[in-house]
Amino acid sequence: MTPGTTILIHAGAGGLASIVIPWAKRLRARIMATASTDAKAEFALAHGADQVVIGRNADIAGEARKWTDGQGVDFTIDGIGEPTFRASLEATAKFGTFASVGQAGGELGSLSAKDLGPQRSLAFHMPSVMAYLADPARYERVATEAMTALSAGPGRPEGPQFALSDASAAHTFLENGATTGTPLLAI
Repeated sequence: MTPGTTILIHAGAGGLASIVIPWAKRLRARIMATASTDAKAEFALAHGADQVVIGRNADIAGEARKWTDGQGVDFTIDGIGEPTFRASLEATAKFGTFASVGQAGGELGSLSAKDLGPQRSLAFHMPSVMAYLADPARYERVATEAMTALSAGPGRPEGPQFALSDASAAHTFLENGATTGTPLLAI
C-alpha cells in the first residue's frame, strides 16, 4: 500500500474496519466505507473514513467510481459475501485487488473466473487463518508482523467486551450486525 491508495471496505463501523481504517489512514490511503445506518457512518468517519456510502441498497459501485473519477478503487475488502459481491467487483479498478475476508451475508455462489479477467485483470484473495495455521513458520511471521503493525497504530480498537462465558452472545451480536467497533472476548 502506498500513499493515495484507494480502499473500499464494507461494514465501516465493524470490527475489521475499526482496525483497518485507522491503520490505512496512517499509511495515507484514501478510504471509502459502507454502513447500514447514519450512526454507523458517523462512526466510520470518526475513525478515518474519507467517504461513507450509507444504506444496504446504495449504489456502491457508482459511488466508488464517482469518488475515484471513474477509475474504481485499488483495493476492495469485502466481508459480506454474495449480497455485496457484484457491487464490490464493479467498484474495483482494473488491475485492482479484491479480498473476500468473510461471507457473513452468504457464500460467493456466483463467483466466476470471468469476473476477474481478462478485461479487468483483478487479483482475488480469500485469506484464511486455517491456511496460515497449517504453515506454522508463515503463521508466526505474519502474526508477528500484524501485531507489530497494530501496536504501532492509533491505539486499542473500541468496541463491546464480552466475558468468554458469553461468547455465544458475542456471536449473536456479530451475526445480527448489532456491534459497532471491534468486539473483544475478555479472558
